[in-house]
Amino acid sequence: MTRLPLIVVILPGLAALAAAQVFAPTARAETAASSPDYSVRVLSQSVKRGVGGLVIQGRLRNIGRRPLTYTQVLSRLTDSAGRQIFEGHGYLTISPLPPGAAAEFRVCEPDAPTTGKVEVAFRERGQAVATEMPRALRTAQVVSQSTTVR
Repeated sequence: MTRLPLIVVILPGLAALAAAQVFAPTARAETAASSPDYSVRVLSQSVKRGVGGLVIQGRLRNIGRRPLTYTQVLSRLTDSAGRQIFEGHGYLTISPLPPGAAAEFRVCEPDAPTTGKVEVAFRERGQAVATEMPRALRTAQVVSQSTTVR
């Protein structure tokens, strides 16, 4: 099977709308009992600021009914007023990730600001992935050089 490159064009006004839908509370609040096809549980997450920039990493488990095959990890930083000041992305370290299996995720952003609240969301083939996340992991403050927030 030949894979062709996917080219996505987002009009300026729609980019913020697309990001808002992925980071919406409903995308995060799904439970295992109502597990849709694509659903994950975040097991751990850390945010570090160092010489190489901002690094967001963690571990998640696929609690959905289908394997995760092309899962994008989306990160965004917001200021104290809740305005988005930076957005980045990465991918899972294992693909495909069968239901029940766990994998690491990592987003490295050398140009990210040094302060702000960090949020993480996931997208599989263009659709938001329902995400269970402990309250303590939902938002982490980026502090200063080499500081980890768990």
